[in-house]
Amino acid sequence: MAASGVALFAISYDSVEVLRNFAAAHGITYPLLSDEGSHVMRRLGLINDRVQEDHAVYGIQPNARHVNLPYPGAFVLDRGGLVNQKRFYESYRERDTGTGLLAHALGVLKEPSAPVVATNSPVTVRAWLDSPTYVFFQRLMLTVEVSIESGFGVCAEPSRDGVTPLSIAIEPLEGLEAGTARWPSAHRIGRSLPSPPLRT
Repeated sequence: MAASGVALFAISYDSVEVLRNFAAAHGITYPLLSDEGSHVMRRLGLINDRVQEDHAVYGIQPNARHVNLPYPGAFVLDRGGLVNQKRFYESYRERDTGTGLLAHALGVLKEPSAPVVATNSPVTVRAWLDSPTYVFFQRLMLTVEVSIESGFGVCAEPSRDGVTPLSIAIEPLEGLEAGTARWPSAHRIGRSLPSPPLRT
């Protein structure tokens, strides 16, 4: 991360001793900051005062320790220390993968080790998830890479009548919630496509 000019810090309500032991047990080398008492997180408005209600939704019994917990999330700061992006979720269980966080926050896409590849000349499609494993409520990012042979093009939304734009459809799967696809900005390449034939 440092080689890419990115500094990573994590902040927690745990004590310095707890964080030191946690870092040693899990091989964490980036700084873990202790905000014991959640003073900084409270000033940032990150405290979830509805944790008990959230737990009830998932069938978790009330626990005196589960109060005033912070929302999990991430701030992205520029070199001047200004926040230019934040990623937080309403549910305390929802998390980005590390790879997904880098992609959304910094635009860093990790090259997959084993993508799914489909070829039907002149189009080749590669697709991969940002994690080979899944944890309940984790947000996985599906990356789809479309390669087109020279002399061909694809259409983006909005498209003219008679032209089908590029799209992605995901088959229903119990428990899966598919979000809206985020496409790169469309731009015209070369000459315009011929007009579709007139219908009478």
